[in-house]
Amino acid sequence: MYGVTLKLKKPFIAAMIGGAISGGILNVFHVKAYGMGMPGLIALPGYVSAHDNANFIVAIIASVIAFVIAFAAAWLLGFEEERTGDLQNETDGGEKQNIQAGTQIKIVAPVSGKAVDVTSLADQTFAGQVMGQTTAIKPSSNEIVAPFDGEITLVAETKHAVGIKSVDGIELLIHLGIDTVELQGKNFISHVKAGDHIAQGDLLMVMDVAAIKKAGYDPVVLSIVTNTADYLNVISTTTSDNIVVGDNVAAAIS
Repeated sequence: MYGVTLKLKKPFIAAMIGGAISGGILNVFHVKAYGMGMPGLIALPGYVSAHDNANFIVAIIASVIAFVIAFAAAWLLGFEEERTGDLQNETDGGEKQNIQAGTQIKIVAPVSGKAVDVTSLADQTFAGQVMGQTTAIKPSSNEIVAPFDGEITLVAETKHAVGIKSVDGIELLIHLGIDTVELQGKNFISHVKAGDHIAQGDLLMVMDVAAIKKAGYDPVVLSIVTNTADYLNVISTTTSDNIVVGDNVAAAIS
């Protein structure tokens, strides 16, 4: 979801339309899940009932309907256009900023700590930078601050992730820890909400690094440029063992 829908909003709307209609069908026919599994088609066996064959059949039909309607809705709604050439973005005051092709836009550290080799991360999605160019920092502080001026686009319900769009157009996801979604918000305090305008250095989140480690989770802070494809290149610019908030850690080249 982070890797696609933070960049392309219309397909997300289409998916929600398909899911809502499919969910309505499941509700009307009182379909029940008898087991839990990973989301997706592999969860279908959880709808098999020893006493009600229709339960599984309706679940399959509803899944097919979800796919068909989501596809049709995405086809009708279209996709957001990719930015090419000069980029034009609104600042907080509504003014337009032109970013000339070839510009290098710096991304700074949202937390103090030590640079971590992304490929060494336990989560293969992050290690492979599937969601976009990723900078990883082993935090030495509990405070996560805004790496640039912009707007909050997402605050995860479990407070382990926050999305920001800069005035320059960079869409950044700051992900706090590996698998920390399982903590259900424990050890995290959010200081922002979606729609807030923020300035570089503003406090975004407070994470209890020691408590997260004690709970058995890696508290590594990941800065992921989810719209990496919009740029000629996005590169990491540091491997320092002593990163301080505000240090340049990456750059997007348009």
